Amino acid sequence: MTETRFSLPFRGGSVTVVERDGAVFQVGISDARPIGNAPRTGLAGDMRRYLAGEKVSFDRYKVDYSGYTEFRKHVLQTARKIPHGEMRSYGEVAEAAGKPRAYRAVGSTMANNRICIIVPCHRVVGANGLGGFTGSLEHKIALLELEGIPKERWLTGTYSKSKADRPLR
Repeated sequence: MTETRFSLPFRGGSVTVVERDGAVFQVGISDARPIGNAPRTGLAGDMRRYLAGEKVSFDRYKVDYSGYTEFRKHVLQTARKIPHGEMRSYGEVAEAAGKPRAYRAVGSTMANNRICIIVPCHRVVGANGLGGFTGSLEHKIALLELEGIPKERWLTGTYSKSKADRPLR
């Protein structure tokens, strides 16, 4: 198995990306400082651009979903389709995944997502509020702000679907 790892600075901490055999295995956000130099690869460049506030699609990168159940893998693949700058509720992701009553399981899956940003769990919110995040709520808020999602969409405690939000199917 070939594994590469790089870190990039993000809001006083870092985003660390781990690739295994050419697929993204893990993306984590922490308050730790970045370690080493990031390679000059497409993924590192796209991640740099994203963290600088540019609209970037990570669709072209393979993801390693090993270790997830088929249900969780399907939920993560569904969440991966949420476009940059948009949000969905846990219930909407559950419905799009074909399990409309599994919104709590969707929440649990998002909480255990080891591939944040690439699988944008920060774009999934509770019907009545922000919800949780794999890292911290501060990191979730930072990513939502980075994508230009207005605070009133996630800070007021009331999720309201925007006319711009489209179904995930």
